[in-house]
Amino acid sequence: MDLVTNARYEIWVVECYGGPERISVLVHKGPYVVFDDTFDLMRPEHDYLPYKPEFRVREDGTYMVHVKPLDEGVFRIGIRRYPPGILEGIFSEG
Repeated sequence: MDLVTNARYEIWVVECYGGPERISVLVHKGPYVVFDDTFDLMRPEHDYLPYKPEFRVREDGTYMVHVKPLDEGVFRIGIRRYPPGILEGIFSEG
């Protein structure tokens, strides 16, 4: 996946059909890892962790995305790109 330095990215679980309860997501460019976390999908609050699945990159380029279910089930994930500054005004504190 091609990523650029002037954007913020978020990983979202788009659909989940009967599991899995957890998935592991890794985004990297060689040894440079920009995201490595485990999503806990089956929560009583009908939400999933991590709550802020976001990342930025230090250099433009093609990054590898590895998604591994930790138990059985069917799911889809997406990576959303936000232009610089678009969310700061919406979610700024104060």
